[in-house]
Amino acid sequence: HFAGAVVLPFNKGSARLRAALGSLDAPFMISAGIYGGSGFMGIEASPQGIEAFEASFEFGGIASLGYGPLQGTAYVTTGAYVRKERLGCTFAALFSAGFTAHIACFGISAAFTLRLWKHAGDSSVQGEAQLTFTFSVGIVKVHYTIRVARTMQAGFGGGGQQAAENALPGRR
Repeated sequence: HFAGAVVLPFNKGSARLRAALGSLDAPFMISAGIYGGSGFMGIEASPQGIEAFEASFEFGGIASLGYGPLQGTAYVTTGAYVRKERLGCTFAALFSAGFTAHIACFGISAAFTLRLWKHAGDSSVQGEAQLTFTFSVGIVKVHYTIRVARTMQAGFGGGGQQAAENALPGRR
């Protein structure tokens, strides 16, 4: 999907224009045979110039499944995300796996997403894992998401530095 917006601030900031093809949570997908990928691109600009640019690209296997009345799709992809703005740069590694299937009026889907990212100038590494299930019968749909996030400081919270100091001879 293509999205566009004009942001008009209520403070003394300047107006901004945002445009994107897809999004990180709903990327566009392309496939040829069993190979495929997904991605998105976005840009944010003001009268002063380009304020931010972000892009994500994933590549892997995407397959359509069919056995009699059962139809579905499964995928496993990995890729990278980058966001550049005036205050710095963010880089992330991405992994996604999932499937969707339906037979008559019954449907099921599951998706697992792992994101690890680092902001330039920040010593911590952040991560997020998300598992989503969706079940449907006719027009009734049940959606459930489990999300776990973690931030690790340099040396995994300083524990690595302390262990290194304790291992040095003559140190106590």
